[in-house]
Amino acid sequence: MTTVPPALSKKPLEKWMKLLLRFVAAFNVGAGLFMLIGYHETYKIIGMEKPGISFPIQLVGILVGLFGVGLLPGRQEPD
Repeated sequence: MTTVPPALSKKPLEKWMKLLLRFVAAFNVGAGLFMLIGYHETYKIIGMEKPGISFPIQLVGILVGLFGVGLLPGRQEPD
């Protein structure tokens, strides 16, 4: 069994890691919801015509949102 020297302790990193993971999780959930629900607004803003098939954009939104949900438990125990 090895001991960790005090200089390499993870305690100073825990606070910023939890804040960063919380921010990234919230950002991913928000971006995923926007891609799932508000993708048509982006096309209006940039002046493009909506594509006939929106499934790929919504699928990416679901995946990004799920990554965000998956990060939420990780912020409890970041090691």
